[in-house]
Amino acid sequence: MSAEKFMTKEGIAEHLDRDIPLYIFDTIDSTNTYAKMLAAEGAEHGTTVIALQQTGGRGRLGRSFHAPPGTGIYMSIVLKTESDFSKALMATTAASVAVCRAVSAVCSAEAQIKWVNDIYLDGKKVCGILTEAITENGLPKALVVGIGINCSTIGFPEELLDIAGAIDGNYDPQQLTAQVINELLALAVNMDPREFIGEYKDRSMVIGKTVKVYKGGYSPDAHGLPARVLDIDNSGGLKVIYSSGLRETLSSGEISIRL
Repeated sequence: MSAEKFMTKEGIAEHLDRDIPLYIFDTIDSTNTYAKMLAAEGAEHGTTVIALQQTGGRGRLGRSFHAPPGTGIYMSIVLKTESDFSKALMATTAASVAVCRAVSAVCSAEAQIKWVNDIYLDGKKVCGILTEAITENGLPKALVVGIGINCSTIGFPEELLDIAGAIDGNYDPQQLTAQVINELLALAVNMDPREFIGEYKDRSMVIGKTVKVYKGGYSPDAHGLPARVLDIDNSGGLKVIYSSGLRETLSSGEISIRL
């Protein structure tokens, strides 16, 4: 399914649970960049920037995010927070659950989560999430949660087709967009992990599996450490045990899993 020509501000707003400022663009360099600018200027909680195409989309660790026109839903949601960084760090975990809930409700598909921020369907990545903070006096003033969902892989480079998938089916991309916003804003009321960490674990595709851990971030020539995933703790940390018997809880880094 293509998202192109099916996304309007009015079409999205009719599926929202509340009135929020919406900005929608045919093309933009990065929805996160624009949303961060709005957040720095005092944008209200829930302000959302949406684009049909990103020319400079970013993933974690500064990677580029492939976003050809008409193939996906690209949005960034501003969350106002006065809390400490420990709760702010839960935003990506909450967003992962929000996307899975929305996909289930709108598309009748059950997605899985690859720690920490990737959503998979039928063994392929269909969504990536990037959370960035706007700080003031050393504390997070606002968070910007960027979410990119593949609705089609038409036009994707050949080398991505083995790992990148799309949410197929007969659904309204506007309704899916709105439902992701609804679910995330509901979870963001107090960002209490007790509200969603159990579901995050239930949807995990890595618990009990052998993975490779890349503490400095993944790259094709990086050396990953084999480990078995034991659990995910209440702060979203990944509990692993290495072949040496050493146990560790990861709060950052990258993992890969053979599917």
